[in-house]
Amino acid sequence: MDHPVILKGISQRTLLLSMIALLVISVYAFFDWIKGLYLSSLCSVFGALVMLIIASSVLAGYKRYINIAAIILFNILFIGYTFLEGLSTGAYLYFFPLFLVMTFMLIDANDKKNEILYSFIFTILSFCICIFLAKPNSKFQYISVDLAKNAFIVNSVTAILLCAVFAYIAVVYDTKMKHVLVAQRNKTNAHADKVKQQNIQLKEITFITAHSVRAPLSNILGLVHLLQNKELSEEEKLKIIGFLQEASQSLDLVLRDVIEKSKQIEETLITSEN
Repeated sequence: MDHPVILKGISQRTLLLSMIALLVISVYAFFDWIKGLYLSSLCSVFGALVMLIIASSVLAGYKRYINIAAIILFNILFIGYTFLEGLSTGAYLYFFPLFLVMTFMLIDANDKKNEILYSFIFTILSFCICIFLAKPNSKFQYISVDLAKNAFIVNSVTAILLCAVFAYIAVVYDTKMKHVLVAQRNKTNAHADKVKQQNIQLKEITFITAHSVRAPLSNILGLVHLLQNKELSEEEKLKIIGFLQEASQSLDLVLRDVIEKSKQIEETLITSEN
């Protein structure tokens, strides 16, 4: 079972990556429109809208299939860029930060091995489709040689920066989660020590109940049985009553000890819950 702290970290991480992707895609949509690459701009607008939906879903608390949906979107988006702009612009370079993001997004999905496997296979196939099927120059919109060169430089630099940013986020997240898990482990160990102490106290109470209470109680029962004898003299009855008083006082002390130990256990439980 996944740790609740880790699950929360996964949601925050997915939201952060979605917001970064939304920002980058929105910027590209704006500049592609200015450069006259209207199809590329519309592709970016579509990607931005879907990323906005994913970010909203994470904020709403929906976690299932969010990561795989984001990965599929990125693959479709990069395939679209590559075919709409051609290999010469280097849009396929964004698959490299995507591989880093996938490792970052799915690193804690230990119970979802099929999801990890299918995600990597789908991304590798998408990359191969771009490399082997896309043309060097776009057939859907006019892109000059100079514009293609500039786009390749921008895409290369952006891809490298994204790799650096995602790597930094991964290191920061990993460090944060280690601190959280260490603190949680220390808290668990402290709780285990308290439980161990409680078990010792419970054993003491069980021992008292089984032995210390039994002795004075047996004396009281025996003395009461003797009092039922009608042939006893008044002097003998007074002695038995004295013995009864001593046994009752002894039983009272034992019961007080049991009550005191029970209060200590109850206070320990309240403290550990808080």
